[in-house]
Amino acid sequence: ASVVRSAFDPPTPPKAPLVKGSILHVGLAHRYARMWAQQNGEDPERFMGPVEAMRIVAAKPESGDLGAQFIDEIVETFHMYEAYYVAERVKVLEVEQVFECEIGGEPYTQRLDWVYEDPQGRVWLVDHKTTSKLEGKTNLGYAMSGQILGMRHLGRLYYGERFAGVKLNMIVWGRSGDGLDAKFTRVDPEPAPFAQSQFTNVVTFARDRVRALRESGAGGVNPMAWPRALSETTCVGRYGACEYYDHCKWGK
Repeated sequence: ASVVRSAFDPPTPPKAPLVKGSILHVGLAHRYARMWAQQNGEDPERFMGPVEAMRIVAAKPESGDLGAQFIDEIVETFHMYEAYYVAERVKVLEVEQVFECEIGGEPYTQRLDWVYEDPQGRVWLVDHKTTSKLEGKTNLGYAMSGQILGMRHLGRLYYGERFAGVKLNMIVWGRSGDGLDAKFTRVDPEPAPFAQSQFTNVVTFARDRVRALRESGAGGVNPMAWPRALSETTCVGRYGACEYYDHCKWGK
């Protein structure tokens, strides 16, 4: 992405759902990092407080004007989340940790939002997700997500029989009258055993395509020579149009 962005105009301004989700994500990371410290006999104050961390991120230039516009709503949603899960008793194992394995002789990595052990000793890998509404197709879509399949692949390698699965920690933004009405749930993506069995092949195939494009010359010199996605669900996704939509549409 850094190569493409140095060659073209700056991307479009940040979108509200992404900014709000990113800021809340930071709060959740600090919450569970402090919980990890408490559970391991360390000083939680080595980590910044969640609300302070979110306010700092909201004020950064990359958040644009949206950070200031939504920060109070985000903080209130975070407090509602804490109240909802106040009685939860889990052991925090990892927070924002990069997990790595080897696929096809090359490293494959994912940064995992949160890993915890439940009271039964089972290990769950968690990804925080924010959305404006929760629909049946949400679970349907994530079942075939490369991210989720990758998490399951790593979970089995790292934790073996202790690995119980992946959970989506869903935070649903919402309003009721003049106030907030956020909802919280943990979703288990549907199993996709055949897709899971093909996961390493998919990664290897994608790498081979990238390597071939780079070696062809055009792909390594001019990003506009790379194949287009040309899909109404990829070019315009759940958060709106891709930030390079106009470049692909009109050329550059």
